Amino acid sequence: MIQVLGRAFTMLEHIGSAQAVRLTDLAKAAKLNTTTAGNILTTLRDLGYLTQNDKSEYMLSERFTMLASAAQKKDLIARVAEENVRALSERVNEAAVLSLLIDGERYQLAEAKADRTVTVNNTLYQGASLFDTVTGRVLLAYQDGKALQKILKRHNFPDGKQWIEAQTKEELTAVLAKIKADGIGFITKNDVAAVGVPIFNPDGTTVWGALGVFLPKVRFTGKHRTDIVDSLRAVVQRMQHQLFSSASTPHPSKDAA
Repeated sequence: MIQVLGRAFTMLEHIGSAQAVRLTDLAKAAKLNTTTAGNILTTLRDLGYLTQNDKSEYMLSERFTMLASAAQKKDLIARVAEENVRALSERVNEAAVLSLLIDGERYQLAEAKADRTVTVNNTLYQGASLFDTVTGRVLLAYQDGKALQKILKRHNFPDGKQWIEAQTKEELTAVLAKIKADGIGFITKNDVAAVGVPIFNPDGTTVWGALGVFLPKVRFTGKHRTDIVDSLRAVVQRMQHQLFSSASTPHPSKDAA
C-alpha cells in the first residue's frame, strides 16, 4: 500500500510539472507497467483529483488544485501571523496577540511577548475568554445580528460576570457599536491595559481576525499609547495586503488581549 501511494504521488508530481501527461509517460516516470499505472490513475480520476483531455492525457483537477491551495494558504497565514505579531511586539516593545473567531470561540493564532519570543499554533488552539479579551470583543463587534445571537446563546451571555460594562444585551449592543464605530477596542482590567483592532477581509466590512497589544496600564499613556495605536493600525494594513492582495489569485488565560 505504501509503495502504491508513493507511485501515485510520483505521477501526480509529474502531472503537476507537465500540465498534461500521457499514461505511458506516467507509467515510465513511476516505474510501473501501464496496466498498474492506469488503475492508479483511474482511481485518482474517479476520486476527482484528475481529469483527462480529449487526447486522454491526465491533468490535475480543480479539486486537487483547491486542496493544494488550501494547504498553501494555511502556511501563508501562519507565516504572516508570525512575522507581523513579532514585528508589532518589537515595534512597541510590548506583548502582542492575533486572534480569530471560529464557530463562536476565540482562538489565539499567534502571540509575541516583549522578550521577543513568539509562539504560533497552526492548529488554532483555543485561547482565553471571548468576552474577557480585547481581541475577542473586537471580533464580536463585527458579527451580524444572527451570528452574534448564536454566540451569546452558546456562551450563556450575559451572566453578569463575563463583561462588567455589558450586563444586559442592551448594554452589550451599545458597547459593541462603539467599538465598531471607533474601529478599535480598549480594556483596562486590574493592572493590565489592552487595545485591539480588526483585520478585515477583502470585502472591507467583515472581519478576518483581530490584532491586540497588552501591557501594564501604567505604561499605556501619552506618546507610548499613541505609538501603540498607530503601530497596530499600520501592521494591520500590512497584514491585509500580505493576506489578501493576491486573494483574487490566493497568554496566559488571565491576559486581557
